[in-house]
Parts: sequence; structure tokens; C-alpha cells
Amino acid sequence: MFLKRFYVFFNIILNHLFKRGSLILLITFSLQSTAQNAISETKIDSLCHSVDLPSIDSLLLLRGEIEFHKVELRWQKNYRENKATLLKVLKEIERLAVSNKNPELEIRAALWLFYIQEGMYTPAEPMLGYEKLVKRAENSEIFSVELEARQWFANYLIKSKDPAIVESAVLILKENIAKINKKNDRNLARLLLEAYQTLIGYYYRLDDLPNAIVYSKKALGIKFPEGLVLVPGDPQIIAILNNLGVFYREQQALDSSSFYFRKVINITSRLKSSVYYEIASGNLGENLYLQGNYKEALPLLQVDANLITESKNWGNASNALILI
Repeated sequence: MFLKRFYVFFNIILNHLFKRGSLILLITFSLQSTAQNAISETKIDSLCHSVDLPSIDSLLLLRGEIEFHKVELRWQKNYRENKATLLKVLKEIERLAVSNKNPELEIRAALWLFYIQEGMYTPAEPMLGYEKLVKRAENSEIFSVELEARQWFANYLIKSKDPAIVESAVLILKENIAKINKKNDRNLARLLLEAYQTLIGYYYRLDDLPNAIVYSKKALGIKFPEGLVLVPGDPQIIAILNNLGVFYREQQALDSSSFYFRKVINITSRLKSSVYYEIASGNLGENLYLQGNYKEALPLLQVDANLITESKNWGNASNALILI
């Protein structure tokens, strides 16, 4: 009897010690794990710096489309060379955004992860991946993110050989444009310009020059926020002006075409370096040649021919070289 009581008592003590020991081990492990996470979070800033991202604290303070886009432009410059590190950093940023209850940073990190790992949700079915991305962006209720996700989806769809799928892309782009115009927020100007540019390219490939011209002029009329106004020398503005010259020439409207090529020349002649100066010179020279104004045309054609001869890109200078 005594032995039985002793055995029960002994078991109780052992169980107590075992539970206490387990608790101590659990607490110790938890503290070690927390310490390891803290160390990884201190290291993440140096990783951010290596891929040209701001510190975690700075990222957590960011708000709005413009600020996030500035960050996006920074890491996009060399993201292919830093892809492995960038993936690691963005996953950590997404995790920290969740723990800090920062939905905008969370969805931006998810968007960036998708950008560098296209189709990441379903590699075998990229369209499904884009659909999931758009749905997640819509659920975030952050308007600019929803627009950007839809724009990326449209960019993907518009490459399809299926006319019905391409038409769905055009519909998405036009819906985005309508939403932005209704919002009347200059901070969304970049997204509006991107939608217009995609449609310009689409209509030009269809040989629908009237619509390509309409959307080009709409793009030139976009009102940008203070500090982000696209100056005449901005490459995007120059490209649109030059393209308008090309569109009008293909319609045989040479005077209108020359008007836009002259605008490009006037703008780029004041810049230190712009390949569009030579391109527009050659384009204007070709127009003048077609109109029989050989004296004014030849020096302009020579400008274009000289540049392309130096770069040995013969295809671009073929018209100039032939006409000279």
C-alpha cells in the first residue's frame, strides 16, 4: 500500500516537473524564435538598400499612388539582376505590412511580387493568375491599385490572338479611363496615360488611324499633378508627338504630319541628347521630299542618315539613305 501511494506521488511529481520543463523549453524556444525574427528584421533594411528600396520604416509611412510609384521605378531599374534578393525582400515587406495593419503596403508588395514573378499564382494558367490578382486588388479597396492590376491584366489580354479576348482588354482599358475621369484626381494621371498609350498601340496595329490619333491627343491633354507635370521634353510626350506625325503621314495628311515632326524637332533641339531629334528630322525630310521640296528635305534626311550610319542600324535609315 505504501509503495502504491509512493508510486502515485512520484508520478505526480514527475508529471509536474515534465510539464514545467516543457513550459520552460517552450518559452525558451519562443524567445529564441522572436530574437531570430528581430534579427531578420534588422537585416531586412540592408537588403532593401541593396535593391534600392527605402527602409521598412519609410515604406510603412508611404501613402498614395505617386509615392509608391516612385519606389516602384527605383527597384525596376535592375530588378532582373537582383530578382532573388528582391523576392525575399518583398515577401518580408508583405509580411510586415500585414503585421503592421498597413493594407496599402501589403497589396503593393503583392502587386510587385506578381510583376517580377508573372503568373506566380498559377504558372500553368497565367490568365487565372491575373484574375486572382485583380480580385485581390479590388478587395483591397485601394482605387489606384485596382486600376493598376486591371491595366496589367489588359496588357496581358491584348496580346492574345483571340479577337474576343483582345476586345475584353479594350473594354477594361476604357472602363479604367472612365473611372479615372469620373474620379477627377490628377494623382491618377500616370495610370490614365498608360491606358491611353495601350489603346494608341492597339488602334495603330489595327490600322485604325483615326482612333489612334484621337487617343494620342487625349494623352497630350492629360493634367498631371504639380511637380509631376510632363514637360515638353519628356520622352513620353516626344514619342506621342512623333507618332502623331507618323499617323497623319499614313493618312496622306502631310501638312498635319509635318506640324508634329516640327514640334518634336523644336523641343529636342534644345535638349543635350535625344534620338528623336534625328528621327523627327528624317521624318520631316521625307515629308518635304514627297512634297517636292528637295532643297529643305536633303539636310534633314542627312541628319537622320548620319546618326543611323554611326549606330549601324541600317533599317531605320533606309528611307533617308535611299532618298539622299
